[in-house]
Amino acid sequence: MRNIILLFTLFLFLSCKNNPPKIIQTDDYELIIPNNPKSILILFPGFNGDAKRIKQQSKIPIEAIDNNIAVMLFNSYNHHLFLYDDEKNNLEELISTTLKVNQLENKNIFLGGFSSGGNVTLLIANQINAKGIFIIDAPVDLANFYFRCQKKLQNNDGEITQFPKYFYELFNSTFGNPNEDISLYENYSPYTSATNFTYNIDYPKDMSIRLYTEPDLEFYQKIFNDFSFSDLNTPSIKKMYEDLKNNGHTDIKYIETTNKGFRADRTRSPHSWSIADEKEIVKWILKNN
Repeated sequence: MRNIILLFTLFLFLSCKNNPPKIIQTDDYELIIPNNPKSILILFPGFNGDAKRIKQQSKIPIEAIDNNIAVMLFNSYNHHLFLYDDEKNNLEELISTTLKVNQLENKNIFLGGFSSGGNVTLLIANQINAKGIFIIDAPVDLANFYFRCQKKLQNNDGEITQFPKYFYELFNSTFGNPNEDISLYENYSPYTSATNFTYNIDYPKDMSIRLYTEPDLEFYQKIFNDFSFSDLNTPSIKKMYEDLKNNGHTDIKYIETTNKGFRADRTRSPHSWSIADEKEIVKWILKNN
């Protein structure tokens, strides 16, 4: 992984040696500003991730900088499947202040997030007036995710149940059982398929949206007991796509990939940054800028 970071640094030096990018690092984020940036791409990591891990696992930052797109990679907000109102406000303030201080406030904002970072992306997009957003295999429906975690615990999948146990207990203590009262899930989840609740993603109808997922059922069936298609993030993402389309969104794309999910060490994982092609993402940003 260290070699990947070194390559990233070398790339910045070689490609921008006459006009090196400005790099700002804080506890909350890393901001890389190339010469004459056209727009700003803000990326949120998956659970427990950070800016370093994004650079390890995705070529999107390199491709963006190479095309004069500023990149803001978050370290914070990396333990969030949902956001309270004060967290949304604090995140909005952090982003707007950072962009203003660095003279990026008039640039179009594009957001992207992997897994839980996709949920953060969906929940903050309206508050910062994003021009376009993309998510990568995010658990967008928290009520559905509650029952998926419950199933894994009941199936006793050994050490693999660590995360499901954490989230199941978190949801129980925070929101309760969705079968008894689903209203809190509707309030905080990006999307709730059981009630077709889309209020939290009520974006301008022309906002550009891309939804990535790789539903490799066979891969997961080798890991988990009694694993079915409904245990993937895919069905909720696809249902959310369909509801947004039905609500009048004109620039939204649902993208199912095949055999593109690999981590940086080439370990196979459909739940990876790599299912979103970096050249495709940057071409999308430039088209919509």
